[in-house]
Amino acid sequence: MIKKLLIISAIISLIFILIKFVKAEAPLDSDADGLNDYEEQYIYHTDPFQADTDKDGFKDNEEILNKYSPLQKQLKIVEADTDNDGLNDDWELKIGTDLTNPDTDNDNYKDGLEVKNGYSPTSKLPQKIEKKIEVICKDFKLNYYFGNKLLDSIPVSTGKGKTPTPRGEFKILDKIPSKTYGGVNYTFYYPNTKWNMLFTKDNKGWKYYIHGAYWHNKFGYDNVSGGCVNVKYSDMERLYNFAQIGTKVIIE
Repeated sequence: MIKKLLIISAIISLIFILIKFVKAEAPLDSDADGLNDYEEQYIYHTDPFQADTDKDGFKDNEEILNKYSPLQKQLKIVEADTDNDGLNDDWELKIGTDLTNPDTDNDNYKDGLEVKNGYSPTSKLPQKIEKKIEVICKDFKLNYYFGNKLLDSIPVSTGKGKTPTPRGEFKILDKIPSKTYGGVNYTFYYPNTKWNMLFTKDNKGWKYYIHGAYWHNKFGYDNVSGGCVNVKYSDMERLYNFAQIGTKVIIE
């Protein structure tokens, strides 16, 4: 009987020790907003003692979970650029740059400029980073990457059955800010189409682009194009500014 009591006493003591250990090791969340103090100070740069840093009525973690900026009122995190370096806050978090320092690696080049030109914004050395665009036709989806970091995944529409989008590995050959598709000899006419990126052309001279499309809203679920990759205007501008001539394009 005494032996059983000693065992029970030892178990209870161990439980209390474990509880104290867990409490001691649990990340501190001073303002109880769902982000621990380390995340607030060193990742999101929010106030660890203020649950609603931008005072818009929503807790910091609630905003992050819903893809809104906890630093800029009424802005989605992909629309915010807290340090005005040309790199939106969403991409800064994904790449690992500092939301409040326009030149994270202190090499005298702003983070946005380095990413635009395909260089690492986290290394003082002139380290090139590969950019890649990946189109998955069966899923009506386009992903694009900076190195191994997925920056965005967006819905697209690709070629119809009789006019399929070419499959394979290509690269951006040209970037044209505004272009007209169709015309006199075509059944369609789409003038002033923004953000056009040529990625291949066939032996008949037919050219294939990734481009914005304002004449339909079938992104993510239907094939409607003559072979091009159609992207919503709200998604295409960021992709256009991200890609460079020579950026790899994989279509599968």
